[in-house]
Amino acid sequence: MPEHEWLPTPAATTALGYSARTLKRYRDRNGGFLIAGQDWCFGPTDASSISWNITTCRQKFHERGKLMIGIDSVRRELAEVR
Repeated sequence: MPEHEWLPTPAATTALGYSARTLKRYRDRNGGFLIAGQDWCFGPTDASSISWNITTCRQKFHERGKLMIGIDSVRRELAEVR
């Protein structure tokens, strides 16, 4: 597999296992953590599909998951202190 594989939205949803809505919700322009030019990019026309860097998106979803697990762990610890 190439180091950075770019796929259009329909193929990216299959490769990553997330819906198009989820991918688009996590773009930086919507306050998310997927960065334009690194993780996703527009096509050459307004009718073009967005392309997704499968490699970096997968890494960022993994990092986000680790972060959320850490937050949940801290919440449990704080709940025990009360």
